[in-house]
Amino acid sequence: NQVKVWPKKQKVPAVKLTQKYVILNRIAAANWVPTRHSSDIVTGLGKLIYMIGTGTKFNAGQYIFNQIVQHAKTSVTKQPIAFPTILCEIILSQHPSIRYDGESSKARESTLTIHQKLFSKQHAPDIVGPSNAAADTPMTRKEMIAMLEATCKELDENKLQYERMIHALKLEEAAAEAASAGVEETMSSVDASAEEEEADSEAEEEDSGTSGSGSV
Repeated sequence: NQVKVWPKKQKVPAVKLTQKYVILNRIAAANWVPTRHSSDIVTGLGKLIYMIGTGTKFNAGQYIFNQIVQHAKTSVTKQPIAFPTILCEIILSQHPSIRYDGESSKARESTLTIHQKLFSKQHAPDIVGPSNAAADTPMTRKEMIAMLEATCKELDENKLQYERMIHALKLEEAAAEAASAGVEETMSSVDASAEEEEADSEAEEEDSGTSGSGSV
């Protein structure tokens, strides 16, 4: 009963969340729709955790699809991908060749933590994560170097994965084109054979007519 009407353009203030929905928001922000908003919640994410919290039936597949389409249409380059685990499983199931032998899924950098005060009736930060901690304590040069090196390594891993995906898709496309070309070649051969048979038949008829005229 904290929010009477869902805002269309504004976000839902985090202070409006009860303990139950604060925990759901933490789970959603870490696994489903990544976000670093600590003082407010996007309306779409707010509706999602509300439907889950109240047990309301909804089309989860349509919601995931809409989130992916929305991400594809945006021009923002650093926006986190929604439902990354589900998308990863779908891609690996459809294109298993992009993974080399011995490779395994990357472990989560940091485990999902929920403040113990959320299980009591005391206030706790809504979003607790590395971004907030980093903002409170200035980083040293060594920490900055380590962070940048880790970021570069992650970008290289992502690039390699994308290259494998592109390679697998190109192989599938080449196979599809070859199969299509084979069908077209077969149809052309059938048409050519039919035309040759028709020409031979016409030639035989002409020869028969000529022979008949000579006999008369």
